[in-house]
Amino acid sequence: MKRRMVNVVLMTVLAASMVMCGCGNKAQEAPETAMEARAAEPEEKEDEYSEEDLEGIVTGLEDHYIMEKAEDIDYLHNVQYNEDIVVGIKENGAKEVDAAKTGKYTVTYTVTADKEALADYIEKKAEEAEKNEAKEAGKNDADSRSDEAGPDEKDDAGRETDRAETEKRPEAEEEGVKDTEAKEEASDKSGTDEKNTDQDAEKEPEESGVPEEKEEGASGAEDKETVEIEVKKDMTVVDEEKAKDLADKGEVVWTDKNETVSKSDGSEVKEEAEAPASTEDKGTASTPAKTEKPASGNTGNGSGTKPAQQAHTHNYNIPVTTVRHHDAVTQQVWVQDSAAWDEPVYSSRAICSCGADITGNTTGHYVDCNGGYSVKQVQTGTVHHEGTGHYENRVVQNAWDETVTTGYKCSCGAVQ
Repeated sequence: MKRRMVNVVLMTVLAASMVMCGCGNKAQEAPETAMEARAAEPEEKEDEYSEEDLEGIVTGLEDHYIMEKAEDIDYLHNVQYNEDIVVGIKENGAKEVDAAKTGKYTVTYTVTADKEALADYIEKKAEEAEKNEAKEAGKNDADSRSDEAGPDEKDDAGRETDRAETEKRPEAEEEGVKDTEAKEEASDKSGTDEKNTDQDAEKEPEESGVPEEKEEGASGAEDKETVEIEVKKDMTVVDEEKAKDLADKGEVVWTDKNETVSKSDGSEVKEEAEAPASTEDKGTASTPAKTEKPASGNTGNGSGTKPAQQAHTHNYNIPVTTVRHHDAVTQQVWVQDSAAWDEPVYSSRAICSCGADITGNTTGHYVDCNGGYSVKQVQTGTVHHEGTGHYENRVVQNAWDETVTTGYKCSCGAVQ
């Protein structure tokens, strides 16, 4: 009876092992099936890449606050990228943002990436995510089956399993030794084949007569197909009071040369650069992006973090002028032909030798004065005459040319 129970337990363990092996094979086949499905899908178009695809490749592309009238802002400040995937980054911040005027502006970052390297990275990241999901699902399934079994069943099965494993351990160890020897033999054979292949590859350039360096140049970075991914970010220009309020809340506000606005108590609001995850995984050092002195070359194993380089920063300090012509100014002006004047009125009057006007009383005055008189023309009144004239156009301001500043331009010719 006891032997029969042992046989039953052994058969149960064997069946369970076969089921687990089958599940393992399916789990191993799952990624291959997923890869085949992805391979059957049509290739993504260039315009299908988005900011989400740059996660882990580019860091520092964020919305920012800028204090009003801030100068020398570098919109690539703290931007870093994996130079094995990204060729370069351009931005139009200097053209789009008017730091002299508060408001929200949109800056477009254009990320140029190696299409093949980008696709490979996205595919590997997707595969890693699928593996993690499958592992988590398997773990949850095992926990669920363990919870379904009763305590007594678990104890009995555990004791029988331990007994069966003890009896099978010598056989398993012997099989393990055989498997190890077989694997080592296969590994030695594979290493020999790879070594022979490498030797053949090294000899091939010499046989064809083409130097190896020339072949590398022919398939260099210039021949790589690239894609451009646009990332839009908001740049909000705020006044000094708003900038202080944001800084007190821990927000980063750029001022001159990307310095940060301090809090009201004088403490600094720090802005730290973050290296892309794709470079951290390879143990590569990260260098903050600096427009003035771009970093050069790779470090470590050849997969470095290269700061975004800005070939030219616009400086709109050259006035753009135009000449505006102003016509002469004319006005209706009164021109006087003759001035106003008063005309005297004369009449005949009897004037005594003493000078008295004795008109109408000559006899009576003669008795009193005993003098002679005469008749003379004497002015007795006036007649007023208004002045005369006419209106005519006269130039009150001559024609003139005015030089007007319509904007400003950079030395490269770009106009703001």
